[in-house]
Formats: sequence, C-alpha cells, structure tokens
Amino acid sequence: SRDGKDVYIDSISGEDYTNLSVMVTIYSSGIRDYEIKEGDTCAELAALPIIDFLVKPNTSAWVKQRVVTILYPKLEGYSYQYRIDNGKWTDVGSLNDYNNDYYSLELPAFTKISTLYARAKGNNVINGRVQLGNIDSEKPVVRKVSVPSGWSNKNKTATATVYDGISGVKSYYLSTSSNKPSENSSGWKDVNYSKGEKTIKLNDLDNGTYYLWVKDKAGNISDTTDKSKFVVDKVDKVKPTCSIKASGTKGDNGWFKSNIKLKLEYNDTGGSNVDKYGMVNSSTVNYNSKKTVTHSVNTKGITYYGYVKDKAGNTNKCSLTIKKDSTKPTCSIKVSGTKGNNDWYRSTVDMTLKYSDEGGSGVATYDISNSSSASYNK
Repeated sequence: SRDGKDVYIDSISGEDYTNLSVMVTIYSSGIRDYEIKEGDTCAELAALPIIDFLVKPNTSAWVKQRVVTILYPKLEGYSYQYRIDNGKWTDVGSLNDYNNDYYSLELPAFTKISTLYARAKGNNVINGRVQLGNIDSEKPVVRKVSVPSGWSNKNKTATATVYDGISGVKSYYLSTSSNKPSENSSGWKDVNYSKGEKTIKLNDLDNGTYYLWVKDKAGNISDTTDKSKFVVDKVDKVKPTCSIKASGTKGDNGWFKSNIKLKLEYNDTGGSNVDKYGMVNSSTVNYNSKKTVTHSVNTKGITYYGYVKDKAGNTNKCSLTIKKDSTKPTCSIKVSGTKGNNDWYRSTVDMTLKYSDEGGSGVATYDISNSSSASYNK
C-alpha cells in the first residue's frame, strides 16, 4: 500500500499499474472470447454465459452446404450481432426462443467455406466464432476429352481433362446414354483426386458416342456439355478377306494345259479398307502390291499366297495351289516278229507301246488301235 491506498506493482517488470484501466480477454475452447470491462471481478467472469452454434450437417466430410443456428444467451440490456468472414457486423432483429436461457437465429445456408462470428454486447461483450469447413457447392467441369484420331484394330483409350477447384473430383461416370446420372447411381468409378485440373484415362472404348460426367467430394455433378460428349470412331477389329482366282486352259484332274493367270481379290467389311496387299509363291509375308501373276512353268504343284492388311492393322492371307503341264506326252510302237520281203511279216506281229511325259502330269491313259480316232482303253 501507499499512503494508505492499494497499489499494483508488476512483480516481474516492476511497473506500476495503479489506477490504470485494463482490458482482459479470456479465450474458451479456442472459439469464444469475453471482453471484460473495468471493475468486473473474477467471480463475475465465471458466471458469463457463452454463444453457441448448432451446425447441420455436423460432419467433417465434404458437403454442398451447412446450415448454422446461432444460440445467443438471454441477457437483459444486450444487443446481438453476427458477421461472416471479414464482412460488416449485422444487427440481429427478432430472435426465436430456443429455451429458457437462449435465443436462436437460423442463418441462410452457407455454400462455401466460411468463418462465422457472433457477439452479444451489453455490460460485457461476449464473442463467439465457428469455422465452417469442407463446403463445396460448385459443380466440377469436364474441360475436354481427347480421342486418338487414327485407325486402330483395338478399342481406344480417351483422355479426359477435368477440374474441380474446391473439394476435388471424386469419381466419374461414362455412358452411351445422354441421361445424366444421379449422385447415388451405380456406375460411378472413383479416382479421389485433390482439387485442381486432373486427367482421367477412359479405357477400352469401341466405336460410338459417349457422355462423361464427374462428381466432386461434396456430391456436385458436372453439366452435360459439348465438351463432355465425344465420339470414338475408326475402330476396325475385323480382318480383311482375300482369295486367289486362277484362269487358263483346263485339262483333266485339276491340271492346266496353258499358262495360268492368277488374280488376287480382297475385301474389308470393318470399314478401314485394305491398305496393303501382295501375291507371291512364298509363305513369307510380302506386300508387293501385285494383284495378278502369270505362271508359265510346268509344275506338279505350287502354292501362291495372297497377303492383305487394312488401315487399322488387321491382316489376313489366302492361298491357292495350281498344277500346270503344257507339254504333250510322247509315244512309240515297237514291232517284233519274223520279217519277210518288202516290210512284210511272215509271222504274228507283236506290238509294244512305249510312252513318256516330260510335262510332269504323267500319262493317265493309253491304247494301241488300228483306228485314227483316239481311243483310250487303259
């Protein structure tokens, strides 16, 4: 004391705080504070009520919106206010009775991450605040879908560029129907991306028109736009077909007696059309662009192969075996018996037919006759 009066000296710094007004702020649970005016005592502090908040839905998961009800303590002579983020304080008009101790004020739904402040002003100032997190009401976006443009003999993979700037894309829905799926439709495929622009690989796509939607972690679904609709084409998984036709003078038993003209014929029903072809007497693939070949050499059997390939890369082959013998067979008759004069025989004459075939087909039938008309008895 000093001159019979109490004095207040800081025991650490030695500073004299006598007759100074002091503002004391006490924090409770990290979200509420109380402004105590000069003259208040610690006993009064313990009796101060709090401002509370009811948040729905009360979950840490991402949601499209949250509804907040502020619970103001019923205090005589107090006014009530609130503000959002760094906005201005808003005076509260009429309040609803919540219970004997509190008024309630339900605010419009919050559709973005915000901090809500509330206060009661009277003899003291009671402040409260609540952080409203994980709110995302904005739809994600399909920015573009890229599809390989060339021909393919397999289903294609498209690449989608998608964006969500708040909660991030959670899943995607791909369909050949333009009917937009609901949030709980079956068929959503999870990717669980963080916020920002991301890419999604859409695999195993056959020819057709497709529609893509993405859903963020709050459940917002992208709109159906020209950029989310895309076409996959130029998929051809059907092999081309081919055949080899032979023409010339035909003999017996599948043999040709003349040069043989071979013609390669082909077709492609898959849509890409034949791009390469060739014909050769080898089993090694050769796209030599030959559609016709003339075979002029005698052969007991030779196989020609046709090879075809379409623009999508599908391949096929065909073959034909031909036989050619354009050389006539030869023959002679050997005579035996007792000869007389002037080329006469005085005995029975035995005749033996001799023949050969250099063409390769071999002699099929033969006979000896005293008639000039051909007769093959054997």
